[in-house]
Amino acid sequence: MFGRNSASAKGRLTVLFDAWPLARAPGSPPALHLQELLALLPPDVDPLLAIPAVLPHSAPARTLLWAMADSGMGRLVWEQVVLPQLARRCGACLLHTTSLSAPLFCSVPVVLSPAEAFPRGFSSGQEQRRGIGWRLRSALGRGGLDAAQAVLWPADLPAPPLPMAAVRRMPPAVHPAFWMEPAVVQPEERGYVAAFGCFDNEGGLTDLLETWRWAAPAMGEDWTLRLAALPAGDGARLEQMRAAFHLPGRIQPAPLAGPLEAAALLAGAGAVLRLGPLSAWGDPLLHALAAGRPLASEEAWGVDARVGPAAYLAPSGDWRTLGAAVLTLLVEENVAEQVSQAARIRAAGWGSLSFSDQLREVYHAVRDQRRMKAT
Repeated sequence: MFGRNSASAKGRLTVLFDAWPLARAPGSPPALHLQELLALLPPDVDPLLAIPAVLPHSAPARTLLWAMADSGMGRLVWEQVVLPQLARRCGACLLHTTSLSAPLFCSVPVVLSPAEAFPRGFSSGQEQRRGIGWRLRSALGRGGLDAAQAVLWPADLPAPPLPMAAVRRMPPAVHPAFWMEPAVVQPEERGYVAAFGCFDNEGGLTDLLETWRWAAPAMGEDWTLRLAALPAGDGARLEQMRAAFHLPGRIQPAPLAGPLEAAALLAGAGAVLRLGPLSAWGDPLLHALAAGRPLASEEAWGVDARVGPAAYLAPSGDWRTLGAAVLTLLVEENVAEQVSQAARIRAAGWGSLSFSDQLREVYHAVRDQRRMKAT
């Protein structure tokens, strides 16, 4: 299981990917970005996925299972102890993670493409409330972030809001599923709004419903608000909150197992609503731009730089303006088409081939740099 990979000796690269998000939160930006990376890997890379639990769906690459509790302390041990051990034992040339935390000490070079939301803050109030395991993870992960051999950073964003060493600028990239033409979805069939954000807490859900209440009455009972990445079991809770806000129509969870489900959700949406902080990679803004969907978003760090004229933006916390923006996209077809066209133009220059080529260059440069230090 952990023997040296003979393919690496023939010029191929064995890269171990941290697949914790794929097992614990498959619809999250870190998990979606991991699947983007796997889909865009250069042909001379052999991926291995380190997973802390059996995946609910088929794995997109070979896996190494090391069972670990889903807790702050479990995540800490996973990142600081388990991943370096797995990388060493399986003979990986590199360890690639999509979180904002990396091993502080690792004998294998670490490449990081952060897909957790910004600004996360390594000593935020949220981390303080979650307990000592999460606080320790943040502290050690910050040190690992500084020690990473390469931090991949999208070229459409300003410099990272956190200090990071070895930043490598990369073109934005999304999974090929988001570039596909939707399967004949007519405008009149788009009877829902796809919402993206941090909806795993009451505060995020309240902000969303405060926004939707400015659009829902004008749309009536026939429209649905679908919340991306929420499990199907949250339906009863959403119905209770909808009733408390006296909102017409329906509010439903939209579980995401991966990019195909996310792309299908976007393709059938009459408009896309995004709240909360931005993610550098695996971000719903990137996905909506690639899919050419009309988009309304709350302003946050990096959002304006990412979308430009391809979205309606509202100041953070101004739910009335954000709700009015969604309503405009739903009822003004010419406005929605203009925003969609701007999105397609903005995404046209990314180029997945360029991302794959540059990823190969980064992998080989990091691998060769480590070899030179070892000689």
